[in-house]
Amino acid sequence: MTGTSGDGGKARGPAVFELGEAALVERIRDLLSRLAPADSGRVPVNIGDDAAVLASPGAGAHLIATCDMLVEGIHFLRDAVDPKDLGHKALAVNLSDVAAMGGAAGYALVSLALPPDLPVAFVDGLYEGLARLAAGWGVGVVGGDTVGSPGPVVIDVAVLGQVLPGGPFRAAAAQPGDLLCVTGHLGASAAGLALILRERDRSTGPGVSARPGTAPIPPVVADALRRAHLRPEPRLAEAAVLAALAAEAGGRRAARDLSDGLAAGAWLLAEASGCAVELWAGRIPVAPAARQAAAVLGLDPLDLALFGGEDYELFFTTTEAELPGVEREVPERTGTPVTAVGRVVAGSGVRLVDPSGRVRDLPRQGFDHFARARGGGWPVHRGNQWSG
Repeated sequence: MTGTSGDGGKARGPAVFELGEAALVERIRDLLSRLAPADSGRVPVNIGDDAAVLASPGAGAHLIATCDMLVEGIHFLRDAVDPKDLGHKALAVNLSDVAAMGGAAGYALVSLALPPDLPVAFVDGLYEGLARLAAGWGVGVVGGDTVGSPGPVVIDVAVLGQVLPGGPFRAAAAQPGDLLCVTGHLGASAAGLALILRERDRSTGPGVSARPGTAPIPPVVADALRRAHLRPEPRLAEAAVLAALAAEAGGRRAARDLSDGLAAGAWLLAEASGCAVELWAGRIPVAPAARQAAAVLGLDPLDLALFGGEDYELFFTTTEAELPGVEREVPERTGTPVTAVGRVVAGSGVRLVDPSGRVRDLPRQGFDHFARARGGGWPVHRGNQWSG
């Protein structure tokens, strides 16, 4: 296999798809730490969490910096998504990273690579969806770049924010004895993508019925699933409450956003903290709409929650003493429920405990950008993308 390097790709070595996304990121992190190590005083949180934390030049709060790229054909299908939804989502996934760090978003930069025959109406719709979400959260869109592309549309959004008192939340901050909670419900986005792709590929249109003897998914349920996938809501308000509670308690909080599924989030937190994670299958809050759709589409609702991803809910730690306040304050202030779904324990890995007490190890299974080339990966998640 021929790798790519400074010699134009002639050097022999592994291709990126052979490494996989997690190993590739680790390789980049190691290279940067050797050749351009960041000053820990200026960069308190570097590569490895949902976003970086940077020391503010003045006496203010630390800054949060994050970016996310959407590529046509990998993250979205142009003929299956409204440009307004795409613009909303392009910003929302970045705001979710800021929330996962215990921060508030301030500014965004948007860069686009556009094929010459792309209708201007597509760009108009993209920016309308993005701008409406930005206005709702007080985010200023302050610039970016536009370039031509010989192929797919590429959307790259970068967001700057500030760490709130009580933050930053760190994946490495989990300790044995901590409880693990999630906001909202899980699995709806993955079910929504499965529905969108089924409708597109089979031209069945709304109300698809995929299994003999099953009734079509009710339109109101189908609409909710599509919206969950296409227009995720970043949990910035919930993060603000969690940060305030952490500040009051004088404690720490570990957190991730669930962009790649609960199992992948648990693995990332376990590895960063050097602990093990135990998830309680009977407590995982699968979205009711996802359960209803799973029966029709022939999917496992628990798998949608564990491996589907793109729910963009917060997965975070709390203590036994703090849990009642978290379960009360977050819903009262934001309308979003909080559910305790597991515990941090000594050891390594991630285990799923079912209501009868049976335990099984969970694979580190979430979206991997290069899994499709290897012939692996879970089939639906992250943007309008799929692998396997």
